[in-house]
Amino acid sequence: MRILPTANLALQPAKPPLGWLSSQKIACEVLPDGELPFVLETEWHGDAEQAAHWRAARDGSRSTISQIQSGDEMAAYPAGSPAVINVDTGEVQCFSHQKDLPKELECFAGREIVPYPPTLVSGVAGVSDDSALALDITDRGDQIFVSRDDDATRVIWLRDGSAETAFETDHHLSDVQSGAIHRFEVTHPELGTAKTSVILPPCAGPDERLPALFWVYPNAQLPAAMYDKPNGLGPFNLHRFAAMGFAVVRPEVPFDDQIVEQRGAADVVVEWITAAADAVAAAGCIDRERMQVAGHSFGGWATLTLLAKTDLFRSGIAVAGAYDLISAHGTFDARSRHRSDPIDGGSLIEKVWHLPGPPWDHLDAYAQNSPLSGVESISAPVLLMHGDRDYVPMSQAEEMFSALRRLGRDVSFARLWGEGHVACNPETIREMDRLMEDWLRRHRDEPNVAS
Repeated sequence: MRILPTANLALQPAKPPLGWLSSQKIACEVLPDGELPFVLETEWHGDAEQAAHWRAARDGSRSTISQIQSGDEMAAYPAGSPAVINVDTGEVQCFSHQKDLPKELECFAGREIVPYPPTLVSGVAGVSDDSALALDITDRGDQIFVSRDDDATRVIWLRDGSAETAFETDHHLSDVQSGAIHRFEVTHPELGTAKTSVILPPCAGPDERLPALFWVYPNAQLPAAMYDKPNGLGPFNLHRFAAMGFAVVRPEVPFDDQIVEQRGAADVVVEWITAAADAVAAAGCIDRERMQVAGHSFGGWATLTLLAKTDLFRSGIAVAGAYDLISAHGTFDARSRHRSDPIDGGSLIEKVWHLPGPPWDHLDAYAQNSPLSGVESISAPVLLMHGDRDYVPMSQAEEMFSALRRLGRDVSFARLWGEGHVACNPETIREMDRLMEDWLRRHRDEPNVAS
């Protein structure tokens, strides 16, 4: 194995980090020695800065004041220097000026943004259906796919019309028994038509009405195959909930821009989820009286919205969600809080929730779409989970927990110290799994408090 130069890649947002120029040469953009890509600097620098400030505050070695001004400029992503690496010799050739670029690098410098969601392909010989096209080397006719198969994850290299496995992992999946997946078409008289997937337990009997877990994420951009597979792409494997005996219901909640702007995101979510519950119950898959709801991120917000606006569910699990859109709009991203150019949540909140502007101009719209504004209507038990390094502020869960606790509701709050929007520590992930499973079992057969 040859160790290539250790300079960091620039990792431009949404652009391929490298490109093959030939079988021996790779095009990329490298940073100066010791400089981190923006995405990694954002994740790691805040932790180091926070620890340094705490030490200084305790030992009195220096002032810990860090003043920022409204006129301060936002930092730009470091672009890096275009470079060519010879993978045979390890030689690196860097180009500091755009005018000096050889023609072979000009195309890479102007490369297109990677499509999201990823392109899924079917019908390619030697490649599983619904595989993601990871790299298309047009001039060589080579393609690289990532196949998330039920028995393993594979990187497939297609060249000269022949497919070969370059790498594979997740072999433990071959020992996992998964349940059948049924898909329903749900029609709403005003909102249109959407799909709903139902993952059944591996040993589900015919005509058995099962307790249900609704896993919600409005306006999802990933194809259904990437959510519903046992080897799906996402932080939570929904098949493990099915293995507990639940029918896992994953409704699509499409957002038509005009409808959402007119009716509000919260009301659209309620309408779609209610229609999906009606359709799946009518098909005989679930027991309408034993439904629970859970979601992560936008799905965490949707979970609390459904508990505040309906009595459909026995309990809810909300992970990494925003519940008070007014305060979330102006709160700094925890990862950038110690920088001279901290990032607030304003543009994200307005875009994701289809809000027409800031809260001081549209207070009613923010309140109508914030579960905290209707917290007194939540009667079902709630499990909150949130990391303190999440760009969605942990204070969102703190606000919701405090309100539910003062109202005397059954609420539990798992604080994920050191974790961001998606937990990375294996031990934390295992504990999250255990907490969620215990919670779902506890409320599966109890009377429906919400009713």
